[in-house]
Amino acid sequence: MAQKCEMSIRKLKSRGIGRLELLAWLNEFLETDYTKIEHLADGIAYCQIFDALYRGKVALHQVNFQAKSVMDYERNFNVLNRAFQACEIRKEIPIRKLVQGIFQEHFEFLHWVHDHVHRTYPDALHSYRGFARRQQVLGSAVSLTQLNSTNSNLVPKFSNSTRRSRESYIESPSPELGGTRNLLDHSTFSLDNLEESNAPETNEKCENSTGPIAVEEAETLPAMLMFVQ
Repeated sequence: MAQKCEMSIRKLKSRGIGRLELLAWLNEFLETDYTKIEHLADGIAYCQIFDALYRGKVALHQVNFQAKSVMDYERNFNVLNRAFQACEIRKEIPIRKLVQGIFQEHFEFLHWVHDHVHRTYPDALHSYRGFARRQQVLGSAVSLTQLNSTNSNLVPKFSNSTRRSRESYIESPSPELGGTRNLLDHSTFSLDNLEESNAPETNEKCENSTGPIAVEEAETLPAMLMFVQ
């Protein structure tokens, strides 16, 4: 068994994709923070990947995002299995081995998933918002703090208490964080003020300065002379 595992891993590594590359790809795709392939035993990540590829086919609301037991893991994989049947994906899911967190099984299955994504919908990596999708499914039933305490793999690093999600952070930069848009607006405002303060006075302004005010001063001059006399 150990020899078979080593041969399988060697075969996959020869194709240029190793464990770390697969995890990096998965975390970027789903906006997650998985550190070990074995942690995919809960089945959540696999369900989300196929939710990205076949929207509406994976009953994501039936997935237990706080799964802790093997029984919970099996239910999640059964959701994935039903989606495979609905989409006519002819791939056997080794559920019993995957829920046990066996490295070899997840390494091979995740590699197949990776290839399947690139064959069917390679742009899904850039169009799918995994973190926002999880929040949409969970709604107000599970808070970010609760999710982080039960399954920290599903909470990306950019969503901690001091920062917002990637999309909202880019779209609406926070003033206290010195958002790029605010800095640009402030710089534009400062430059406009500087230009106005250094701009030479126009002829219109010069004419206004010698207009009614100068006439009024000329009219009051005789009265002042009479008062002095």
